[in-house]
Amino acid sequence: MATSSTVVQQENLDSTPHYTRPTFLMCPPEWYGVDYVLNPWMAGNVNRSSRDLAFAQWKSLYNVLHSVADVRLLHPEPGCPDMVFLAHGAQINHGVAALSSFSPRQRRAETVFLRQWLLGQGFLLWETPRETAFEGQGDSAFDDDGKILWAAHGVRTCRAAHAHVSAPFRRCIPAHSPSARGSRASSASTASRGATPSCSTRCTASTIGMSTA
Repeated sequence: MATSSTVVQQENLDSTPHYTRPTFLMCPPEWYGVDYVLNPWMAGNVNRSSRDLAFAQWKSLYNVLHSVADVRLLHPEPGCPDMVFLAHGAQINHGVAALSSFSPRQRRAETVFLRQWLLGQGFLLWETPRETAFEGQGDSAFDDDGKILWAAHGVRTCRAAHAHVSAPFRRCIPAHSPSARGSRASSASTASRGATPSCSTRCTASTIGMSTA
């Protein structure tokens, strides 16, 4: 599988965003719905989701994060019911964003809007080729020091994506963790912090910055 991309130059990193406290990016579930089946958890639930419940759960998470960190918002877009699961869209560290390459065609439109927002904020982008399946922070997570990149592979992310995605961060080492039903790298990350929230909780807030002060 091809893994070529534009090289991120080290000298450009000084112009990327710097944060003085943890910062998350979220997208309200305005257009959320189970409109198709992409995994076993969606099967049997098409058109059965509650947008009111989704908003209540999203607002609860937003309030918790906002009490301890900065939270930025990405505008939801029609035709993107899974856009609320924003962490799937990229892996971000030190102002560099490795964009996802969604294998399901239903989610590919989301990348356009996330890319536009990241560029507007000054992030350097590392494009992932279409044939290299990768789902961002849904399948990968940095350790607390930002030095090791834990990455899973399975139905959403291919193993070839690990080397490609770790390249722009240079000092990071991907750790392979295969899964038969899907990729769950993010569960290992949250477990190390003493909690294992549901997938919807893990994936609705994308970490875009930690303290650089």
